[in-house]
Amino acid sequence: MTTPVAALLALFDQRDQAGALQLAHELLDEGWTREQLITELLAPAQWEVGRRWEASEWNVAQEHAATAITDSVLSALALEPPADTRRPFEVVVTCAEDDWHVLPVRMFAELLTLDGWPITFIGASAPHEHLRRFLVQRRPFAVAIGCSVPIFLLGVQRVVDAAAAEGVPALVGGAGCGPDPSRAAALGAHWAPDASSASRLLDDWTRHGVPDRPRPMKHPVAAKLAGVRPELVEQAFDLLAERHPFMGQLNERQLQRTAEDLDYVLQFLEAAVLTGDRRIIDDFVPWLQTLLTSRGLPADVASATLRALAECIPADLVPAAEWMSAAARMRTAGEAPAPARPPARRRET
Repeated sequence: MTTPVAALLALFDQRDQAGALQLAHELLDEGWTREQLITELLAPAQWEVGRRWEASEWNVAQEHAATAITDSVLSALALEPPADTRRPFEVVVTCAEDDWHVLPVRMFAELLTLDGWPITFIGASAPHEHLRRFLVQRRPFAVAIGCSVPIFLLGVQRVVDAAAAEGVPALVGGAGCGPDPSRAAALGAHWAPDASSASRLLDDWTRHGVPDRPRPMKHPVAAKLAGVRPELVEQAFDLLAERHPFMGQLNERQLQRTAEDLDYVLQFLEAAVLTGDRRIIDDFVPWLQTLLTSRGLPADVASATLRALAECIPADLVPAAEWMSAAARMRTAGEAPAPARPPARRRET
């Protein structure tokens, strides 16, 4: 028997937006709740869309077309008669600054709305100073910040700091914020793994008050690493070109993507240093290997990339140099752990 998720994926493949909307309404008629449609239909289907892109089963255009259908179904659900709002506490929901992966954060906002919270949804990547002025005007009870990819954690911190400056507590979540509170705490924010947990936490705040803000970490090495990133990319690219024959087999587009990948690895390393969470780079490494080989690049390209970067990072940038060297050794030995959830990325080799 075809599951609802499989049926929706088939409709994605046919670019059948009307069929997807009909499927959603049929499930509602069968007794599904709108919460279930988001958590048990749209979210799992969208996860499979990402997997197909990562495995090169779908290209970027196919992935974008499917995402647009998901967005249209979510919009239709939002037009249904709203639940009676049970709480007089407004929550502002936004993506991290620079993060344009709006769909999961919008799902989160809709789930909080369905649970009775008055939500003002800002959407993708609002500049933190603009958001700060908005918070001054609205004076919400809290701001919830979604982060899909760890490289946007600095954008999370800017929003968290802007909210704290106006006395608005910040709650963060999403795949980029990790599976536990450690990254959130390092940024001076509270954490929730999903919308239901966030709703319970917010309820607790209304009854017992908001706990003190976690003390943010100091991270000068992350800023220094970001400052020298262009030079490190150039140096590592030159090392790859000098040492590895596969570079001579790449076309101009692939060479450009190689430089982008070097930059991308360093962004993940910066996020790891920013939050003191080495898992960020360790989880990213095997995902990068899978992505590159699925796009026809040699199997050893990820190992060579990491080794080149490890040689270029100044030893005094601790722990960045240590963590990159360890990642290169793990990748070479085939010891890198498989990530629980691969990072999202919209790009094509």
